[in-house]
Amino acid sequence: MAAVSTVLAVCLFGGVNSQTPVQVKSLVDNLLSNYDKRIRPVEDQTLPVILDVSFSLISIIGVDEVNEKLETSGYLTIQWTDSLLRWDPASNNGISTIFLPQNDIWKPDIVLGNGFKKFEEFGGSFYNVEVQSFGDVFWKPFQVFETQCSIDTTYFPYENIVCEIVFVVWSYTVFEVEIFKSANGINLNEYTESGVWEITRTDVKVSKESFESKMTMGFLVLFITALQIRLHHRDTSVPISKPFRFMVRLMHYFHCRKSCKKSKTISPAENKDSEYRDDFDSIGETSQEEEIRPEWKDVTYAIDFLAFWSFFLLYLSLTVYLFATIIRGS
Repeated sequence: MAAVSTVLAVCLFGGVNSQTPVQVKSLVDNLLSNYDKRIRPVEDQTLPVILDVSFSLISIIGVDEVNEKLETSGYLTIQWTDSLLRWDPASNNGISTIFLPQNDIWKPDIVLGNGFKKFEEFGGSFYNVEVQSFGDVFWKPFQVFETQCSIDTTYFPYENIVCEIVFVVWSYTVFEVEIFKSANGINLNEYTESGVWEITRTDVKVSKESFESKMTMGFLVLFITALQIRLHHRDTSVPISKPFRFMVRLMHYFHCRKSCKKSKTISPAENKDSEYRDDFDSIGETSQEEEIRPEWKDVTYAIDFLAFWSFFLLYLSLTVYLFATIIRGS
């Protein structure tokens, strides 16, 4: 009798909301009617979209020790709030969760740091994202990843391998999309043990950089490389302009300083020549430099030499500045 009473109570007092395909379609149509996936899904466009990211490792497929390459399978769990995808479940037949094709809404353009293959291609257009009524979006793209590793063969065959799987938000700055690591970090709950390799330690860190950092340095490197290739293959009949001649003379000056000082102990004639070349004021128009006419390959070598030291000094200055800032803040 007790069991019957319970069933009757459920039937009489427990209301059940039916959710038909038509009702779900109506909700989806309403949400996407004025939705534009090209726009970041925040009501205040001056604020960044906050991403909560974790990585679930499924298996270690293999390690290429010659090419220092690791191949793994796994998936990311990326969660953010889309303020344009919110609804009231009470007014929509109790619907609290829907699933949408991943390409129908805005999502971060995350790429793999080693190879820079767009993440949409990783997940596939047939993948869905889970959207909850508060606007919380959960995206879990799965893929096989290839990354570079640092392999230490000192204690072969018991090698220690340190591998980094780097994910980058490609188009947006930290002011537009900001990443935070999930409390789960690297999730090994679904990991299948390898018969060859053992995971001894995992770590997750987030590197936040401003808009003038890498995407700028990378452009400069590409620009300088393209310029060098173009100049290196330029016809020798094309005259070399004064700025390029100056760069060649400047390179010779820095190359000459050490060798010229050594040559002073050899003979008075070489000593005189060294003093002449060691005078930086004389890198202008001289009869000696007109006799030694630079070629375009000398120009490309000068660009390479000066660019290397310029980038080195720039990175050194930035590193010193960052350490000074950290020490001052602590």
